[in-house]
Amino acid sequence: MCTHATAQKADTALGRWIVQGGIYGSANMHSSSFRQLPGIPNCCVTFTGDLGFGGALVAGVEYVPETTLFGLPLRAGANVSYTLLTAALREPEVVGNIIRGNDVSSGTVEHRLAASYAPLSIEPYIALGLPGIQGLRLKLGVQAGIPIMATYEQSQMLLTPSDPAYTFENGSRTRAHTEGSIPQTSALYAAAVVGLRYELQTSRQLVVAPEVQYNIGLTNIVKDLTWSISSIRFGVLFQYRLERHVEAPPPPPVAPPPPPPPPVIARLESTLNVTGPDGKAPVNDTLHLPVVKEHTAATVYHAAPVVFFEANSTRPLATTSPAGSMQQDVVASVRAYMEAHPDVRLIVIGSTAADEDASLAKGRITWAVDQLGLDPGRLSVQPVVNQPARYPELADEQRMVRFAFNGAGKVLDVERNATTRTAADAEIRVAQMLVCEAGPCTSQWNASVQGTDVALAGGGEFRSMTIPAARLESAREGMLLNVSARVQDTTGRNVASQVQAIIMPDVVERTTTRSVLSSDDDASAGDIHTLGYFDFDGTAFTSVNDDAIAMVREALRNGKRIRLYPGTDNLGTEQYNQQLQRARARAATQLVGAKERDADIHLTTTDPSVTSTPMGRMARRSVRVSILP
Repeated sequence: MCTHATAQKADTALGRWIVQGGIYGSANMHSSSFRQLPGIPNCCVTFTGDLGFGGALVAGVEYVPETTLFGLPLRAGANVSYTLLTAALREPEVVGNIIRGNDVSSGTVEHRLAASYAPLSIEPYIALGLPGIQGLRLKLGVQAGIPIMATYEQSQMLLTPSDPAYTFENGSRTRAHTEGSIPQTSALYAAAVVGLRYELQTSRQLVVAPEVQYNIGLTNIVKDLTWSISSIRFGVLFQYRLERHVEAPPPPPVAPPPPPPPPVIARLESTLNVTGPDGKAPVNDTLHLPVVKEHTAATVYHAAPVVFFEANSTRPLATTSPAGSMQQDVVASVRAYMEAHPDVRLIVIGSTAADEDASLAKGRITWAVDQLGLDPGRLSVQPVVNQPARYPELADEQRMVRFAFNGAGKVLDVERNATTRTAADAEIRVAQMLVCEAGPCTSQWNASVQGTDVALAGGGEFRSMTIPAARLESAREGMLLNVSARVQDTTGRNVASQVQAIIMPDVVERTTTRSVLSSDDDASAGDIHTLGYFDFDGTAFTSVNDDAIAMVREALRNGKRIRLYPGTDNLGTEQYNQQLQRARARAATQLVGAKERDADIHLTTTDPSVTSTPMGRMARRSVRVSILP
């Protein structure tokens, strides 16, 4: 597609002066350190400042010079403002015990000084345009004004006891009430100004600009007292840019006689168009190529709700075993299960070995809670410090975090996906629409994809190019296609034409296969599933696979038989482990409700290389199941 860019021209009819006005709210921060106003009695506390709210009205002008400051667009302006900087200073005072009959209560009095202060100010400033965001400007300036209003209201209020029966000597819970003009008010209020505004162009001349600025008080509002006022002002500024005064142009000169008609020139025009292998043209400058097939191989591991840690550390134990690695990734599956079951509560059990600092149990719990990112209200934690292990290998298994869902263990699916893409070569065709009245014409063609030249086949006004399958398979985003042709006729005149489009390889077919990874790192055909896991030397399930149990029960109801694969770690004698496998198989038949005639038991000998890690040993303390045909 041929595209042409044109620069946006400035509106030369607009002048450099802007008139403006705005309305604002403000948060007023009074900073003070004094005991009383001059000549106004108050005892025993120091007013240290408080926060109040007010507002401001501004009106002014702004000038747009041709110069810049620090390379940034510059504006200079000045506003006249009326600002309401009110606040109430409150300080509590404990006045000791108050006795009423036989009752003794602690007394607290609040000293309250409400100030209404409003200066009429002039605010000169400069505004610098910030790079990267059109319309965002940094405002720097000062505020200088004289107080138009400066009044106060002062009183003392009995806060405690709160019983209305307790009053001051005047029979009221309020005393020492005075009000009037603030004495010895400073003649000048001054502040430094820094702010930001964002200009929204609503019409050719009108701008609406949300604005926030910080006015930092530089002077005290009462002579010889430490009492200054800063404010955060937020509101909207309305700006109207005036038209430039332009004198009327002089009358046009007398038109010369018309020129003779131009000679007839032979037409020379060239336009290029592209289409895909399906004959379709680009849509919104994108040429879709429906040539990619995508296959996802999903590997599932039935993981126990456990994460193991390095010794004396809160860092999860690393492993090169695919099954062990997926077991260590179980936290993401715990989080997904909790998000899918909002009524379930989770218990996070952190434990340490006997040779570790007991505080590591809480540290491992903290790691797990941070990884989960769940609502703390749904979590309970339980640190555990274990006794010395029966076997040295078992100490590594005590360094763990275990998860319980409503108090029960669940086998969770941990899934990893690998996606491959295949495609066929794609042919793109280019057609030239040529008008050459002074022919014959000659054409010079060029084509590129992502800046790399591509060969064009064919001749005349029809050309084609081939995009290799490997390039389409690896492209995850669009590729820029550029084709140009320069044509020359017999008079020597030249004309150039160009077409650009984004080549987008589209996926036309998606397939997925799923396989189950066993504890031995062998991917099965998906027909062997883990029913649940056991603790060391245990015959009672500590976590179970609800989906696998439901699948097996359904198969048994349909008259199918099952095969059980009970396992053990390599600790203990082979004869003892064979007995332990049979006991775990019996627990599995009871779990799924199978009779002895419904189940084959497949006993195995544990390979020590498979159980060399905590993950490998735990994986072997399980019962897996398949449904016989």
